[in-house]
Amino acid sequence: MKRTRSSSLKWKTGLLGFSVLTLFSCSSLAGAEGDAVAAADEKKETKEEEKREIPEAVFVDDHTNGGVDPFFPKSTRRLPEPPPPKEDPKPVVQETPKKEEPPPPPPDPYMDLTLKGVLGGRRPIATISTTLKNDQMEVNEERVVRLPDHEGGVQQMILKVIKIEDQAVIVKLGETNEQRRLKLPVRSSF
Repeated sequence: MKRTRSSSLKWKTGLLGFSVLTLFSCSSLAGAEGDAVAAADEKKETKEEEKREIPEAVFVDDHTNGGVDPFFPKSTRRLPEPPPPKEDPKPVVQETPKKEEPPPPPPDPYMDLTLKGVLGGRRPIATISTTLKNDQMEVNEERVVRLPDHEGGVQQMILKVIKIEDQAVIVKLGETNEQRRLKLPVRSSF
């Protein structure tokens, strides 16, 4: 038998309709059967819940009668907050006028000078150290030396060697007539 195009289309349409009808009927049967099974499961669950009763733990927050938090017994967060401290009126105190203190005297510039060594002979030489540099000087020699001014800066002063002795040197610093004796440090013997 020879099929035509129209008969082939009819045959495919019929097959499609049959398969859709079969699917609907199967799904309706499965849905009805699934509903019945779900209803039976719900009945079983409610009966089981009715049969067994689970006790519930009750936490009583009774910190006033010595009760403590069972999980954090050292905790103080549940305790009532203490009342704020009462503010006492401050007594009225009269301030006495402060006396102005005189400014401290300027630091001694000789404090930064030390004698490091003496070389004797016809023309003795003394090695004088400032905190910034060592200078070698002879008798009656003048030199501009740099000394710290104790405010973070540097000041320049004139240093003059007056006399060189065996263990000491007499020097004059600046334009004043004040003379100081610088001694060699005492060395300990071994």
